[in-house]
Amino acid sequence: MRDTSPEMGRLLRNKIMALSGEMRFIMGAQMFDSALELIKASLPKRLVRSGTAPAIVQAHLRQRT
Repeated sequence: MRDTSPEMGRLLRNKIMALSGEMRFIMGAQMFDSALELIKASLPKRLVRSGTAPAIVQAHLRQRT
């Protein structure tokens, strides 16, 4: 399913490809960080408390990705 017209898709792709490789990399890293934050927000609150072992939080994150 696509919610963007082919013409707008081409315009967006051309704009993104006109950016430097470094900027596209940074954008990708930022999108990854945003997705990770969304996943963390979906975890039960008891898991993301400061007292929970990081390894346990990481295990739950791996299950969701």
